[in-house]
Formats: sequence, structure tokens, C-alpha cells
Amino acid sequence: MVSPHTASIIRVVRAVYTVLSVTLPFFAIIGCGWLARRLSLVPEASVAGMTSFVFTFALPALLFRSTATRPIAEIADWPFMGLYVLGMLVTVGLGMAVGRLFFKADLQGLGIHALAAAMGNLGFMGLPLISGLLGEASLTPMVLMLTLDVTVLVPLILAFLELGRSDQAGASLVRRIWRAARSSILNPIVIAIFLGIGASLLSLALPLGIDNFLSLLGAAAGPTALFALGASLYGRPLADGLGEAGTMAAMKLLAYPLVMATVMMSLYDGDPLWTRSAILVAALPCAGNLYVFASRYGARVARASTAVLLSTSFAVVSFTLLVWVW
Repeated sequence: MVSPHTASIIRVVRAVYTVLSVTLPFFAIIGCGWLARRLSLVPEASVAGMTSFVFTFALPALLFRSTATRPIAEIADWPFMGLYVLGMLVTVGLGMAVGRLFFKADLQGLGIHALAAAMGNLGFMGLPLISGLLGEASLTPMVLMLTLDVTVLVPLILAFLELGRSDQAGASLVRRIWRAARSSILNPIVIAIFLGIGASLLSLALPLGIDNFLSLLGAAAGPTALFALGASLYGRPLADGLGEAGTMAAMKLLAYPLVMATVMMSLYDGDPLWTRSAILVAALPCAGNLYVFASRYGARVARASTAVLLSTSFAVVSFTLLVWVW
């Protein structure tokens, strides 16, 4: 006869095992990418090639198909989009406040802190991981969130980064921000999303051959993106300012999901799957774009790199715990 206490422990262990069985394979692929670079099995140039393949071909195919094959009524959830932006902007404000109060950040530093806090690795990690957990239906809200990240958050951050520059004082601010934002807005992922929305609006049915092509190409996005992500993490330098980098990671892994959960669970009365998707997206580690923007503008580069590494490493635990508890 098993005692009630022992039975409870067994249930908890089984629940943890079930969650780990789902989440760990995704993180294991990231680990394989890191190990491949560590053992020199994959050269650095190959990582750039894999990243380019995912960014230019696989992810656009996945996102176009996921939007084009759904009625527009399922995609255009305005209350969800408004609340997601609200949670994003609250977190941006918190990230900037922490950067200013504790680390005396200037305008560019404020932008880096805000980006670290409010933009997760949705394209390369979130799409395969969360759709694997919640099913293909979660792709629709994630497409919306990815679009809002690129069209709302990125231009906002670029404004701070551009305002803090001292090497282009002669150019107008509007021209500088547009030049920087254009490459973010007019990229293959965003173009694919808007083309998919257009196809949905027109109720265009994809021919079987094209649908099979997009399905096959899109299926390569998840594992390739995760492997490339792991490979790209190898060799990242650790900063002297580990406290600041650790704070950036903590804001992303703890503060943002808490803010998003508060906003969505108290104000959104739509599909619970969308609420859960938004919270899990908020719990993703810092986006690799954090290091890209920091490098481009010369703002807290080492700290940004360390924040990406730390948040991705600790997400193995924090993300898994979130899935298990909620």
C-alpha cells in the first residue's frame, strides 16, 4: 500500500518527467549546436549559412503558410494585440527604469536594457518550442506577436539608439531612424507574414504542390534554427559587468512573463491558448538581435552578449518550471 504522501511525490515526479520530455529535446538541439562548434565539427561560416537559410527561406515559408491557410477572423484579434503591446511597453519602461537607476545608462544603454527586457528569441526558439508544446494553433498568436515585435518594439528601440549617436549629427532624426528601421521591417519574415495575411484576406487556396513545398520547407525551420542558435552561443565573451548582464537576463526571464501574465489574465477574455502563448513567449530568453543591435551601435556590447548567453542557459530551468507550474 502506497501512502498518500508517497503517492503525491510520485505524481509530482511523473508531471515533471512529462514536462521535461517535451521541453528538453528542444534545449538538447541547442546543446548539440553548441557542442558541434565546441568540437569544431561545424565551422563558423556554416552557422551563418544555417542562420541565413532559416531567416530567408524556412521561417518565411512556415509563417506564410500558417497565416495564408487561416481565416482572417482567426488572425486579427485586436484586443489581444493591444494587450500584448501594453505588456511590452510596460516591460520596456521597467527595463529602462532599472537601467537608469541602477546602471546609470545613457540613451543607447536605455535602448539596450529595454530590448533585453522585452524582446525574446521568438523566431529561432519560440516558434518551434511553443508550437511543439501547445500545437500548431499557437502559431497564429505567435505570428501576431512576432509582427508587433518587429513593427512596434524595434523602431522604438532604434529611436533611442539613434538619438544617442554622436557620429551622425548632420542627418535628420527621421532619416536616421527610417534608414535603420527599414531593414527590420522589410525583411523576409515580415514580408512573408503580410503576404500570408493578404492571401487570407483574399481567401486564396494554396495549390497542393505549393502547400506541400511550404510545409516541407517550413518543417526545417525548427530544428535548424535551434541548432544554429546553439552554435552561435559558442565562444560568446563574458562581460566584466556580470551584474548588469544578469539583471538584463532576469528582467527577460522573470519580469516580462510576470507583466504579461498580469495583463493577459486580468484583461483578455479570448482564447486561453492565446493567453498561454503570450506568457510563454514573454518567458523566452533574450533575442540574438540584442547582441546585433548592441554591436552595430557600440552600446554595452559585452553585456548584451552575456545577457543572451545567460538568459538562454537559465531558460532551460525557468521555462520548464513555467510550463510545469502553469
